[in-house]
Amino acid sequence: MSTEMRVPRIAAGTYRARAKGAQLCYTSKGREQVAVEFELLDDGWEHERITWYGYFGDTADKANKTLTDRTLESLMYAGWNGEDWEYFQDVGCNEVSLVIEHDRYEGDLIAKVRWVNRLGLAVKAPMGENDRKAFAARMKGSVLAVKREVAQAGGTNTAASQARPQARAAAPSQARSQSRNSAPPLDDERGPPVADDEIPF
Repeated sequence: MSTEMRVPRIAAGTYRARAKGAQLCYTSKGREQVAVEFELLDDGWEHERITWYGYFGDTADKANKTLTDRTLESLMYAGWNGEDWEYFQDVGCNEVSLVIEHDRYEGDLIAKVRWVNRLGLAVKAPMGENDRKAFAARMKGSVLAVKREVAQAGGTNTAASQARPQARAAAPSQARSQSRNSAPPLDDERGPPVADDEIPF
């Protein structure tokens, strides 16, 4: 009899993902929870799916946020509007970042979603709106001074910026001469070508 431990199909790491559905349910001990199925989006992992379980309760973490707070934040990061508890229709509107870890379960390693994060920069202490405005006002003088120094040192392409209006003015006549040898436009009906904060579970 083989005692070799099975390795999870999904490697531990951070992945872009989008929720495909959510449902309220119970744990084996009868506690309320929400299950959200995510589909991975990164190259090589497309269509791979994994389920995240969010729990509810008053236990707070170091940031003084409860299990309920963290679960609701995760749902909202995924696009949930905070109203539809039956179908969670808005879940999946946003892409999220999943942190997947491996854990032991009944003698095997399993892949488990540890965090559901909002896509973007991960910073510990982002500035609020008032702080950003105050910082911008404080930096205004420094920005103007550096801009003058860069301009005096030739760091800004003044000649190029002055030439832009002339280039725009010449464009119509150039376009007329080029149009004689260009391909006919597409039909209008065809249109243009189509181009291809950490939350515990």
